[in-house]
Parts: sequence; structure tokens; C-alpha cells
Amino acid sequence: MILKYMSCIFFISQGILRGVWTLLPAPENVTVVSENLHSELRWSPVQGNHIKYTVQYRIQRLGWGSNSNEWLDIQTCAPTVVERCDFTSDIRASFNVTLRVRAQDGNQTSPWSQSKLFQAISQTRLGPPNVTLITKHKLHVYISDPFQRTDFADNLRYRVSYWPENQNLTHSVDSLSPVVIDNIEVGVKYCVEVHYLQNHRLRNNSVPSARQCVVIPESEEARVIRILWVVAVAVAVAGALMLGCIYGVGKDKLKQLLQPLLQPPLQPAGHIREFLMEEDHFLHLPESSTTKGESSHPTRPRTRVYGVPNCSFLMKSDELLAQHIGC
Repeated sequence: MILKYMSCIFFISQGILRGVWTLLPAPENVTVVSENLHSELRWSPVQGNHIKYTVQYRIQRLGWGSNSNEWLDIQTCAPTVVERCDFTSDIRASFNVTLRVRAQDGNQTSPWSQSKLFQAISQTRLGPPNVTLITKHKLHVYISDPFQRTDFADNLRYRVSYWPENQNLTHSVDSLSPVVIDNIEVGVKYCVEVHYLQNHRLRNNSVPSARQCVVIPESEEARVIRILWVVAVAVAVAGALMLGCIYGVGKDKLKQLLQPLLQPPLQPAGHIREFLMEEDHFLHLPESSTTKGESSHPTRPRTRVYGVPNCSFLMKSDELLAQHIGC
């Protein structure tokens, strides 16, 4: 009988103790917030004097048979006094996990509040990627991530979209590494934006890079060729202008220099030519001859005596010829 009473007292006391132990309400609004693989469990605060929280997780082995029933403490949050728990370093990003949290105030504890199933690599919010543009005669797009991508392997790629500014035509390239774009026009301003792809699809829970625009400069070789063409055209134009000036200014002087060489020989007028052909008009004195009485004397040499030319036939305009024949 005494044992019977003692058993009743024991069960009643346990019930009372459990009722006192669970007076605290369970945490509410338990959610996982994850950005770039940095993950936290968050919840609403529980009212109390000295509230502390304990957070645990359990791995869900999807496809591996039965799930594990073992709940493990997150060491950085066992316990914690804030309404969040960073479990990034405790749980691998590829694991499927369920988390739970409860409040404690002295000897009082609350029931557990549990999160939904979570996997970081598929549910974390990614981005934006860091993009650097380098322009030569091509467009080099260098990309870096704000997280460690080892858990993604080759499942996470980039989609690089580019287009001429103020145009709707967009081109895109999917790649794992930096991208080199060469089908672009020199002197045109291009804009670039990078998105995340997962399993060859645009990842919904991600943020693209900020749009960047840059003008494509010409290559060094093209620049040198252009300068040579400009110089050649400038020299040709300058030469043509110089020749034009020389011709316009010096054509009269050049004509004066070349005129004596280009003129035909001087031809006397017709009446002058007739006079020169008639010797009797030019030589009017005959040779002297000896008389019969003088035949005994030695013969003297015959001399031809030239008289003064008759210039009466010359015109006033034949002054040069008159000087020549001694008029």
C-alpha cells in the first residue's frame, strides 16, 4: 500500500515538474536565411528574464534509405542569447538538413520549433558576381564569385550577355571561365551583364551583375595603319596645293623664259629677202680695168670696191636689219 502511494506521488510530481518545465512558449517564425552560402537560422524572440537558445540539426539522407534520427548541437549556438544562429561552418552546403531551436530560462524550457528542409547549394541566394571588363581590340570579361564555389563543381556556370548600347539586340555566351568576345565593332559602346546558370538553366534565386558599358578601342596595328593613311593623304593634298600655287604664281615667268626657245627663227620681210638676193643692188661699183696706153705698165691687183648700200627701200620698222647692213 505504501508503495502504491509512493508511486502515485512520484507520477504526480513528475507531471507538476513537466508542467513547470514547459511554461516557456516555443520560438516562432523559424526560418533559414542564406546568401552566397552564408547561412543562418533566425526566429522571433521569446519573452523571459534570462532567455538562452539551443539550436540543433539533423541530416536528411535523401535517397539513402531511412533518415537519421540523431540531432546534433551546433557548437556556436549551444547555447546563444541572440535570435539567430550562423551554421555555415558546421554544415556542408550540399547537405539536406532540418534545424530546430528551443528557448530556456533557468529551469524552464520551451518546446522545439523546427525549420523546413534546407540545402544551401540549391536554396542560397547567389550574387551578384564581380565583373571586370578589359578592352583591347577584343572585350575580355573577368568574373569572380562572392563565395567559394567548390561545392558547385561544374554545375554552376555564367551566362555573359552583351549588346550595343541603345539597341535591343542581345548576344550571350555560357562559360565556366573568363570570356573573350571578338565579334564586336571598334568604336561602339557595348554593355555587359552576367547571370548564374545552374544545371544549364538560369538560377532563379540569384542576382545578376550590375550592368557595365565600355567603348571598344581600335587595336594598335589598326591605329598605326590609320595614322599612315592620314599622313599619306595629307602629304598628297599638300603636294597638290603646292603645285597649284607654283603653277598659278610662276606660269607667266616660266612663259617668258621658254618663249625664246619655242619661237621659230627670225624671217625677214619679203622685200628684204628680194633685196638680199639681188647682188647688183648691194654691189653697184664694177671692177676697174686698164687702158690700152697703160698696157706696158705692170698690172695691179684687181680690187672689188664696195659702195654704200642703198637703204631707201627699207621701212621704218626694219631698224634691226638697217643696223646689220650698215645703213
